[in-house]
Amino acid sequence: ARLVQALGPQAADIVDFSARDWTHDRWSGGAYSDLIIDVTSRDAERVILAGAPPVHFAASEVSPSFPGYVEGAIVAGRIAAGKIQSAIATSASGS
Repeated sequence: ARLVQALGPQAADIVDFSARDWTHDRWSGGAYSDLIIDVTSRDAERVILAGAPPVHFAASEVSPSFPGYVEGAIVAGRIAAGKIQSAIATSASGS
């Protein structure tokens, strides 16, 4: 919908879509992203997202959308910033 709004109705006509699992590609090792894919790490995201207040962590890998991409980092950063703002507001109202 945003592409249509920005570029016009032709943006809604999908010509092609390609998806690839790069997990086993020998040239993709060492990428900037480190998604948590170990099924035994059941609490990893929850622990990272809980942070250690007043410290909060933000990373594309724990983003609820676009994990592993810059867009995910932005989303995660906004969420962490919201937590920090809330903590500041709470401490300011309690003083």
